[in-house]
Amino acid sequence: MKVTLAFLYRWTHIPTNKWYIGSRSAVGCHPDDGYICSSKIVKPMILENRTDWKREVLLIGNPTFIRNLESEYLSKIDAKNDPMSFNQHNSDGKFTTNGTPPWNKSLTKHTDSRVENYAKKVSLSRKGKCTGNKNPSTRPEVKAILRSQKIGIKNPMFGKEAWNKGSSGQLMWVNNGTVSKQVNKDQLVDGFAKGRNYVKRWFTNGVTSLQCIPGTEPTGFAIGRKIQHDMSYDKSKYKWFTDGVTAKRFIPGTEPANFIVGRSLKSCKMQEFNQKESHGTWEVNKETLC
Repeated sequence: MKVTLAFLYRWTHIPTNKWYIGSRSAVGCHPDDGYICSSKIVKPMILENRTDWKREVLLIGNPTFIRNLESEYLSKIDAKNDPMSFNQHNSDGKFTTNGTPPWNKSLTKHTDSRVENYAKKVSLSRKGKCTGNKNPSTRPEVKAILRSQKIGIKNPMFGKEAWNKGSSGQLMWVNNGTVSKQVNKDQLVDGFAKGRNYVKRWFTNGVTSLQCIPGTEPTGFAIGRKIQHDMSYDKSKYKWFTDGVTAKRFIPGTEPANFIVGRSLKSCKMQEFNQKESHGTWEVNKETLC
């Protein structure tokens, strides 16, 4: 297992007394492992002339302690804003170039001239050429041809008035189950309901519900599917009856002759089975019980 000896160090530039403080905390590191620093400014200067620099190991400890100490120490002395410091940040990720020329300062003039020359070349190469949309239909001569094909009587709307002219969104579709048309929102025609397509609506008379086209509902029915309870309706008095095709509620004794107690088609088939059984007829068609 590698022994890690993290350390805090300082490099001093002897001719100017400017300094740089950093730390080393990699796995297996130690003060004599040959590490210089991570600064892109200081490291090249040291490599260029090692005799102008002095290195000091300020403290040795565990990696976490050393990293925290570096950040605390640099912040306390505000190293990034000290003109005698090469540090560009206080180990907080916020960099500065105070007192230090930008790394690309020498390239600025050269870069600007290259960009300017390149822009001139591009401008000259495109002079007199169409640099807009390459779609042929957007060219002036093509637009003129397309326009001439829809002028005057050649226009499909020549002599016609737009169906929604002046409506300002005040029209809506209505239908009576057979015919659909547009009317003003404040002029709904009797027998017509909102909508463009053939649509059935639910209606109820308080006892039963059915679907039909608006305007064709039976007398006494109103829009709605749920039974509307009122003081004259007592649900406990009603029972479900069926004729094998539909099911309705009636007060027992008032149901039609062809209705029996039950809500589904199965009730009707079971009654047929019971009647045959009560008369001693056991040959029952199995299909009627499916």
